[in-house]
Amino acid sequence: LLLLPARPTVAQTAPANDLCQNATIVFGSSRIYGNASNATDDLPGMVGCQAGTASRSFPEVWYTFVADSSALRFSLTAYLDSVSLHLFSGTCAGLTLEGSWCGTPDSSGNTAISGTHNGLVTGRSYYLAVGLVQRGGFQM
Repeated sequence: LLLLPARPTVAQTAPANDLCQNATIVFGSSRIYGNASNATDDLPGMVGCQAGTASRSFPEVWYTFVADSSALRFSLTAYLDSVSLHLFSGTCAGLTLEGSWCGTPDSSGNTAISGTHNGLVTGRSYYLAVGLVQRGGFQM
């Protein structure tokens, strides 16, 4: 699964995948271009970058996939924003955090995080939550 950044766009309504229950389905090595404009923070102060920052909002958008291997390889870039990526197993009613990654902007204002998370169970469904402080665009 490869996650890449999209240029920020102005949106007037919340993204369709603003809630876990409406997660966008992704397949294999799909590239994702997303935007968290007008999204809400459904994980306030709960995980990763959000821990200890309850006063800051990390609005997120949700994606789901069925593991086709035991490893998730990811590369996520956000434009002019801090970004977080959280991997969950389970169902939206009972999520279990499997991994959490955070990034802050470099001197150009863009953020990139990448890596591999091992231990996925082939055939099991997983959820990804991509959070951005400024609700901007991203590519994964």
